[in-house]
Amino acid sequence: MGKIKNFMVDYGDTSKEKKGTFTVLDTLPCAITWFYNGTNHRIEHQDKLIPLMLKNNQYVAIVQAPYSKVYNMAYIINGNGEVIWDLKDILKGKRNIDRPLFYDVYYINDSLYFFVVVSNTDYRFEFNPYTGEVGDFIESR
Repeated sequence: MGKIKNFMVDYGDTSKEKKGTFTVLDTLPCAITWFYNGTNHRIEHQDKLIPLMLKNNQYVAIVQAPYSKVYNMAYIINGNGEVIWDLKDILKGKRNIDRPLFYDVYYINDSLYFFVVVSNTDYRFEFNPYTGEVGDFIESR
């Protein structure tokens, strides 16, 4: 399997001249681009993205629309941009969680963690991008 190359994060227009004050949402990327198997790829969303290139350079974890209950999603894509793991579907199937609100993704001690609000409580959970296994929910305070 090939590796993702030239992974770039696009923050859009963040000039202060156009907007005086920034919110956290304003500072998030609006798009990502990369090159894989001879093709350029792009994903963008008006409600912003939180992308993370996984350590193997073969997959990207994405939290889409982290502050939108309507468009919020979390997923892992392969180099072709195909969704290989949809975290909302996985949580519904394995944990019976209907409306998670994902808001971050990053590594802790070489393990991939997603951060999510469920029933007004913040949690993080480890996710294995190779097997789709979900770890225990750890409450964040």
